[in-house]
Amino acid sequence: MASLNTLRTKYGIVLSVVIALVLVAFILGDQLSMRNTQDGNVKDTTVLSINGEKIKQSDYAKYQEKYNMGGDNSDEYANQMANFIYSRIVFDKYLHPAFKAAGLGFNEADRELMKKQLIENILANPQFQMLSSEQIANYINNMWASYQTNLDAMTESNKATNVYTAGIYTNRLEVEEQLRNENLKFEGEYVVVPYSAIEAEEPTAAEIDAYYNANKKENPTYGARTVKYVTFTIEASQEDKAAIEAKVMAADAKAKAANGDAKTIKEAVRSVNGKINNKYVAISTLSDEEAQAIKANKHYGPVLNNNTWTAKYILSKVNAPESYKFDAISVDNNAAGEKLIADIKAVNGNLAEIEAGANATVSTLYLKDMNELDAAKFINAKVGDLFIHTIANKPAVIKITELGKKDDFVLTANVETKVEASKETKDAIVKAAEDFMAAAGKDGESFNAAALELKKSALSQIVYRSNPEFVNPTIPGINNSRNLAIWAYDAKVGQKKNHFAENVIYVCMVTDIDNNKYQPKNEFMIKRVLANDKKFDKVKNTITMDTTMEGAVKGSFADVNFSASSVDNRFEPALVGAIARSKELNTPTVVKGNSGAYVFVVKNIKNNEAVQAADVETKRGEMNNMTKMTESQTFIDEMINNVKVVDKRGAGQL
Repeated sequence: MASLNTLRTKYGIVLSVVIALVLVAFILGDQLSMRNTQDGNVKDTTVLSINGEKIKQSDYAKYQEKYNMGGDNSDEYANQMANFIYSRIVFDKYLHPAFKAAGLGFNEADRELMKKQLIENILANPQFQMLSSEQIANYINNMWASYQTNLDAMTESNKATNVYTAGIYTNRLEVEEQLRNENLKFEGEYVVVPYSAIEAEEPTAAEIDAYYNANKKENPTYGARTVKYVTFTIEASQEDKAAIEAKVMAADAKAKAANGDAKTIKEAVRSVNGKINNKYVAISTLSDEEAQAIKANKHYGPVLNNNTWTAKYILSKVNAPESYKFDAISVDNNAAGEKLIADIKAVNGNLAEIEAGANATVSTLYLKDMNELDAAKFINAKVGDLFIHTIANKPAVIKITELGKKDDFVLTANVETKVEASKETKDAIVKAAEDFMAAAGKDGESFNAAALELKKSALSQIVYRSNPEFVNPTIPGINNSRNLAIWAYDAKVGQKKNHFAENVIYVCMVTDIDNNKYQPKNEFMIKRVLANDKKFDKVKNTITMDTTMEGAVKGSFADVNFSASSVDNRFEPALVGAIARSKELNTPTVVKGNSGAYVFVVKNIKNNEAVQAADVETKRGEMNNMTKMTESQTFIDEMINNVKVVDKRGAGQL
């Protein structure tokens, strides 16, 4: 089913992933929305169905509002949020009732335990030790608020999988076999007779039919759909490109005419949505072109690269220590700080001679981590200098005790302006896609004709659902096509749908449904398999390491184990497996390979001592954990095995 991989990622990993998910309700505003209006009102259509329970557009909108984390407008995040909401609805309507019925529902004791664990993890993290108690409390509150988003789903899924995997363990023989597979390496020789050098009878039509009938159940069609689609790329027109270039060049002229005036440079950069870097960076970390310009006291750019105009304008350039080690004494306010500085100077900077010196802490700050205002205090500092600096939101008197090595640093205002389509261009492309959709008719012939009218190609893909419970569906050639594939699985011939991803509008139509139960017979592939089988059977009892068969090739191998993918640069998984299972030396073994018949002997087995000395119990623990993870996924697979999902979400619901 389509939800498997989503459930794996959303319910089987740490909660921080959830925090990263964001919502884009409309990718191109309402230009691509699938809204149905009736008498001026939005029709509350069904967008999802879980085991017959309908999720209306208004219900789906509530999920969008509840789980909106805020964020950028990228297609990737829109797709992530769509997948998350899909998973959340499957949980609410199907998994949660099942877990609750089994006595594994979420409760307040779970909530308190999770909060306790969160607080313990935060307090144990060294990076928070410099923060004040108020800052830590705020951080905990913010993190806990984020955790609430999916806490019940995570807790119930973890409870259920823990129960399901409670009795899992590996025995000693399994551990020893795994250690052997990981550590032993095999050396030896082989001989291969290529199938092309072996003559055998051609497979008959009856044999091909028999093979197909014996194996067809492995390749069901589940009503495979043929989807035709035409693409409309949202990209800048020549007029858009010229307008953007003119705007960037105008900002560039203003910045370069500023003669180093930081305020004017910042205004110029902001006029093209540039960013003001408020931290110094080492010039050595810049690209060669950027560093070369800045070392010569020149601004860099503008340069058009990967469809983006980039430039860096110098606000300040310094040669300064990269780090500053200091002693710090916290004070209540700046006035107290000034008095403490006077006291320290009175004893020639010897902190041990003043009462507050007992509370001094040692710390180090790096220039690259300071903002512009803080950096101004440190850049020209010398060992022994005293001044007031804010640490953990409180004033402190610091005494510089050690300076790092000097380097060249620069503070810049940066232009990164993408060459994107204007609103007018987007509107025109969207309208062209909508007009095409209206003209495309209800069959493949009219769809092709409408595409030819626009001098576009109508591309085709067959959408298989080889196992609807365990496949994360996609349509080859169409980006972020998970939801589109789900739609195609249940669509009828002639149904159309707009899909938007990565600045491309795909206008799609289902033009054919394969009502055969199994995928069609591939006679060429079957004939090749059967022919190779016949050739192998002809030589398997006569091939030896000393064979004189015409076309035979000899070779050697080294360092082969189960993790290898080839033998002597030959991609032969069956041969790799046979070699890695060897337990005796100088014993010929015959193997049917992809390209020929092989015989090999192992001359030496390396690393046997490492296997014998390995810590079996440590390895057993690792294997138990891995097995539990795998079985946890299998458990979720089985839980959702029978759920019937109909996904009819349009672009407006993503």
